[in-house]
Amino acid sequence: MKNNRIMFSLLCLIVITAVFLGGCQPKGKDDSISAAAALKAEPVAASSSPLSPKVIASKTEDGKNYYLIDAGYIKNMLVSTLFDPLHYPGMGVLTLSRTDITERTVAESLTKGVSESVTVSDSESETKSLEAGYRKEFPVGDFSAKISISRTFSDEKSKTIGKSTETSVSKVQSYAKQETLSFELGRGDPAGWYRYVLYAVSDVYFIITTSPDRQILLGWETVVCARDDSYLPHLEYSSTGKFDNSPESGKINFPDDFYKKLDPISAPAASDAEIITTSFSAYVWCENSNVGLATFSVTGIKVKYGGAYYVYGNAYYRGNLGGSRYNDVDQLYLKNSNRKILMGGTLHWWGTVDESAEAGTAVWNKFDGFNKNEACYIPDDTDEDFAANEETSMSFTDICVELVETVPSFSNAPEIVETAFTADIYCESAFRGKLNFSVIGIKAKYNGNYYVMGNAFHTGNPGSSRFNDVAEVHLKNSSRNILFGGTMLWHGSRGDFDESGIAGFNKDGGWDSPNISYMVENPTKDFTGDESTKISITGICVRLGATDADAAAVPEIATSSFTASLYCESSFSGSANFSVIGIKVKYGTTDYIYGNAFFSDVPGGKRFNDVSRFSLRNTGKLILLGGTLHWYGSYNDTEESAVVGFVKGGGSPSAETVYIAENATRDFAAEERYQISITGILVQA
Repeated sequence: MKNNRIMFSLLCLIVITAVFLGGCQPKGKDDSISAAAALKAEPVAASSSPLSPKVIASKTEDGKNYYLIDAGYIKNMLVSTLFDPLHYPGMGVLTLSRTDITERTVAESLTKGVSESVTVSDSESETKSLEAGYRKEFPVGDFSAKISISRTFSDEKSKTIGKSTETSVSKVQSYAKQETLSFELGRGDPAGWYRYVLYAVSDVYFIITTSPDRQILLGWETVVCARDDSYLPHLEYSSTGKFDNSPESGKINFPDDFYKKLDPISAPAASDAEIITTSFSAYVWCENSNVGLATFSVTGIKVKYGGAYYVYGNAYYRGNLGGSRYNDVDQLYLKNSNRKILMGGTLHWWGTVDESAEAGTAVWNKFDGFNKNEACYIPDDTDEDFAANEETSMSFTDICVELVETVPSFSNAPEIVETAFTADIYCESAFRGKLNFSVIGIKAKYNGNYYVMGNAFHTGNPGSSRFNDVAEVHLKNSSRNILFGGTMLWHGSRGDFDESGIAGFNKDGGWDSPNISYMVENPTKDFTGDESTKISITGICVRLGATDADAAAVPEIATSSFTASLYCESSFSGSANFSVIGIKVKYGTTDYIYGNAFFSDVPGGKRFNDVSRFSLRNTGKLILLGGTLHWYGSYNDTEESAVVGFVKGGGSPSAETVYIAENATRDFAAEERYQISITGILVQA
């Protein structure tokens, strides 16, 4: 057998691999593979100035600054040992042991290599390894290189780097998942240590997290990403058993406080909030009776809260639940939902549409469920029935449901925040008490100020006397301006429907002011200020305080308008020009506004009695979601005020939207002045 030749049983595999990798086969006599000394790492900095690192991307989120920095690249970076080193005594046959290669072992090799190739210097010009600099900032931290760009920056940001963004462990493993290699050394082969390793050209990144003023380092990740086309297998020899891959000179150096000199991150641009669709299932309960399982489709704005995604918008179900009829519904629940419900919004249900007793409206009671897999709703009238044994429809306005995604990305998702405000409540001109409202909703901007659009809640004893036959409700002297008021429901003694009422925001009564007004659907309802009263407001938009922190993606509140023909059943009942205000969102490539719409004028048509279906037609603009609509004519006539819920159409935008009345005995008198308000509408901008 020839001397100086290492005889591998799988020699052909290694030769083919070496050719495939660009002709990087180690030189050897008679096509043999000869051992050589370990290669030396060659670091190259991305920036010529240590004080001006190359920042690829930056963002502000959750009160922190995040920077993605290109530190440079390292040629001849040791990615992994393919076969464990072993000693050859100068004679005999040796068998190399395959190394167990995992993400951990690859990360350990990269951690050692980058720590030797990248250094930091303090104010006294003392140079330390990257690992030593890290431990100075985080004494109890574990310095370890990551092998892919962190999710802190989205895939879209990573693609703009133009270089490698991960180390492929599977590619490294492919070199080691072969049969055991054996070789025989003859006369003249030196005794010593041999190993088989894999090198690559690797890009190095820092992900730095700082305080908003950049003076405090809150986090520091080092990411090492091997370039796919640069892998180089190498058989190595050492007489002492020490294989040194450290660079001979020219290390990449950073000042240890370089993060303090990073450029400040400009205020985040307004987010193009995204409209998406999901679904969830829940059991529908009336008091203690389970009436069946329903699967709801949900369309709305993608938002984030507490590290999870949600969809804020409208939900819809239509079908036969298969249960029995339930009379005089006092409470209605969604239970054992497969998604958490952060906000419940306004619920409408209707069975046989021509029978008003099988249709109802209820508003979420925050205090019986919050971000749980259930939600409780209180009807505005407790003599309404739920017929689960026939075709039933349910729609929700301003519901917020958990969204499950495999790979989360928070880059453009608006944030759900919480705040509070106090206000005096009046029935007509009579003071009924001072209330404290909690508010949860989407953070947005309007005219340079921050607002929260969502749901507001109060529970407690206002401390005043009962007020009978409420026609108007006012919130006055609020501690926060209210941009638009949405839909209000109050309920006192739950068994007495005369102490529950629903009212729609009257735009003419207030606009971004501390005083707003609501018009009651049925002015025979009472307000009891001398007992515990719950008040829920869906679709309210309240100004945030000046000290509230900025968010990473804050959508704009925008205004628009549209004109629609009003139809009762199939009869034209007048024309209305609606003003619209709400959060600007994207659906496909088209801009929409999700929020509130208003009309106040004389439609100019004729009176229509006992409205069961109400439609907006020929709008000239597409409407994706219809929300909850109120109309009120002569305020003292209960027959000319109504609340109606949106009927989901074919699932795509249309120039027409249909609503089903809660009470089909209500009239629409188009020959007199009307107020029409819509909460939770999604209309083309």
